[in-house]
Amino acid sequence: GTAPLAEYLSSVTWHNAFNQLSIVGGVLALSIFLIVRQSPASTLDYVKGTKKISLRESFKEVGGNTQTWWLFFYAFLIWGPVTVFSGLWGTDFIKMLYGISTVEASQFSWYFWLPLAAASPVWGYLTNYLRLRNPVMRISSLMGLFATTAMVVYPDISMQMMRLMLVIYGIAASGHIISFAVVKDINKPSVVSTASGVNNMGVVLGGLILQPLVGTILDFMGPDQIVAGAP
Repeated sequence: GTAPLAEYLSSVTWHNAFNQLSIVGGVLALSIFLIVRQSPASTLDYVKGTKKISLRESFKEVGGNTQTWWLFFYAFLIWGPVTVFSGLWGTDFIKMLYGISTVEASQFSWYFWLPLAAASPVWGYLTNYLRLRNPVMRISSLMGLFATTAMVVYPDISMQMMRLMLVIYGIAASGHIISFAVVKDINKPSVVSTASGVNNMGVVLGGLILQPLVGTILDFMGPDQIVAGAP
């Protein structure tokens, strides 16, 4: 939504945009409440025969599995940079790198988010087909490292190459979805929901911690200057 939102904000104020987006969110929430139904019990056969445990016991079970925490850090590290680059600093970085407008810079987001959306089910299918998850996770991590290094380290990267690196980065970042499949594989059925929540917490903390951390680093290392009236 970065590119459409940037174009939209060129004609309306932030206040009006937030009001209108809140209405869209309210309609979406109401639609989910009215349309989406709880799965019938017959679809939950995989948990039959398992012992119901308390929330405390569930956290103890999940927390005692060291592999869950490795997946937590994987999710943290593979998705955190997404929130930093594509979710926060990427548009300004591209804008200043090529001397283009905010709307033009935001168009680059299509080259990241569309491949991410398309590659997510492909990664899932591939891991099921190969019956291997760890190698695919390693490949996605290496792809992300390669793409982000090329985008950030090389100042003379062309627009065409930047678009290609964003496509590779989007495909790589979609590998985070595999961690949810793995966390389900390595935990008991009775604690799968808790384990998935812990893994998702890693995804969320990636943005919560890395965004202000990178902002602080930029303030510390970068020169003091005002761009569009903002420091």
